[in-house]
Amino acid sequence: MKYMIVVDITILMIITFFVIKKSLSIKNLVFLFLMSEFVVTSYFSIVTANKEFIKVRAESQFVILSEIFKMIITPLLYLLTFEFASRTVSKWRKTVIGVTCIVVVYGFEWRLVQLNVYNYTNWNEWKSLIGITTNFLIIYLSYRLFKWVTRTEGDNNNDFTN
Repeated sequence: MKYMIVVDITILMIITFFVIKKSLSIKNLVFLFLMSEFVVTSYFSIVTANKEFIKVRAESQFVILSEIFKMIITPLLYLLTFEFASRTVSKWRKTVIGVTCIVVVYGFEWRLVQLNVYNYTNWNEWKSLIGITTNFLIIYLSYRLFKWVTRTEGDNNNDFTN
């Protein structure tokens, strides 16, 4: 029952994403989603499969929870973060929204560690926080570069607001 909370939160996030009015264009949302999927799955592949710093328990329910976290929850949180940040003008509010996203993603990972879905070996919470922050910064810088490239190519419908 306690594992179903993760699935319920995922469903609520998907519904929230599709219900809110979007301020970003479709091409920006698609780019952000694909970029966040690429970065997050690459990160988790490195720390789980290649280096085995984080081990996922072998039972199917734990593997499913881990996949939901890295394939749905984290990219959706990044999409919602950039969506909400595009609605504000203040750099301070955008920073607060970004830090909140990093804390929420870290909170999900911490909860998965508490539920014994993830087991750390030669890894700790600070390394996870650094990894999540690095992922967020890579996605943010890629998005800024994407917006700059599309703007220089003559796409004026780019939502380039700062």
